Amino acid sequence: ERLTRTPSVRGAAATSLVPFSGMRGANGVEIEGHVRGANELSIIIDQRYVSSAYFQTMRIPLVTGRLLTDRDDSRSERVTVINRTMAARYFPNENPLNRRVRTTAGFDSNIWFRIVGVVEDVRHVALSRDAVPEMYHPIEQTAVPTFTVVMRTAGDPGAATPAARAAVRAVDPDLPIYEVSSMEDLIAASFAQTRTTMLLLTATAVLAAALAAVAIYGAIWYSVVHRTPEIGIRLALGASPSSIFRRVVGSAVALAGTGAALGSAGALAAGPLVRGLLFDTRTTDPFTHGAVVAGAIALAIGASIAPAVHAMRIDPIVALRAD
Repeated sequence: ERLTRTPSVRGAAATSLVPFSGMRGANGVEIEGHVRGANELSIIIDQRYVSSAYFQTMRIPLVTGRLLTDRDDSRSERVTVINRTMAARYFPNENPLNRRVRTTAGFDSNIWFRIVGVVEDVRHVALSRDAVPEMYHPIEQTAVPTFTVVMRTAGDPGAATPAARAAVRAVDPDLPIYEVSSMEDLIAASFAQTRTTMLLLTATAVLAAALAAVAIYGAIWYSVVHRTPEIGIRLALGASPSSIFRRVVGSAVALAGTGAALGSAGALAAGPLVRGLLFDTRTTDPFTHGAVVAGAIALAIGASIAPAVHAMRIDPIVALRAD
């Protein structure tokens, strides 16, 4: 309440695990009335303990039922809210509301919780990974040893940090504040490994492009030198220098086009190996493959300009005399 009265703070709540923190809090779960098959794996659900304002603060929309309220405290029935993925996976053909579940380990084990609501999915683990089944419990009903305060601000989150620290100290001066960071910082940190991998791949791609350009340049230049007499004859018979230029560049484009086609086929075959590095992009994305092919052709055109200019400037008399 003190935080919500702080200028520029539009909402505040508490949670046991903040998104992109690297922790999941998974626990075994038993669903009342559900009989496990002989080969069925144990049900593992991520557990989160949140205050009643958490969903509004994090802007997690309600799908059905109700959200947690201040009345869901230690004196009331134990309740929980699940996400859409859990509802679809474990209650595919029924309404999960008022069904009961319980955890099989931890300090809340063997306590039945009644499902009172379903909320939209949140990618808590990483933006590149699909949402997993989750349960949200009222933090007022459980003695959570550590928690994180989340705030939604109207402007720069850093500007609200001093006031937020002061509000916490006003409640308990001895309460430690371990870390203060914005959601943008957490998202960036979750991409650290992926970003490093992508930088290495980018550097490798740039090196490969440079080597390809040198190879195309060398191959086309060798071809022009080897075909100097032929080019001289064409020019002597009336071929224009521009047609010679287009012919040389066209041979480079054909070479690059063939290589790009083979490379695209290889990329499609190796797609499953890099799917985990992509976010909201399919390994079969036509725009990406088209951009790569266009880039390869542009690279070939650039690498063949110098040999093509040399070819169009060949003196027919000198070329025929040398032959």
